[in-house]
Amino acid sequence: MKELNSIEMREVSGAGLLSDAAGLLGSGIGAIVDMAMGGKSTTGADFGRNMAKNIATIVESGFGIINNIFNSLFGKKK
Repeated sequence: MKELNSIEMREVSGAGLLSDAAGLLGSGIGAIVDMAMGGKSTTGADFGRNMAKNIATIVESGFGIINNIFNSLFGKKK
């Protein structure tokens, strides 16, 4: 069985730098909303984190598609 490198692990897990950063930003914005609403729940933080991570995941997959297209057109031939 092949051992995966760190880039392959991120691709398999669906995690990426952009989605992680967006999740933290969304969580922070949601936490501010939670505090403004009395701070009794974390609904805003949870919603913000999930929404931002999902948007960033879509953007990251678009980057992956573009990267694959350019690599197939202009990449090194084996």
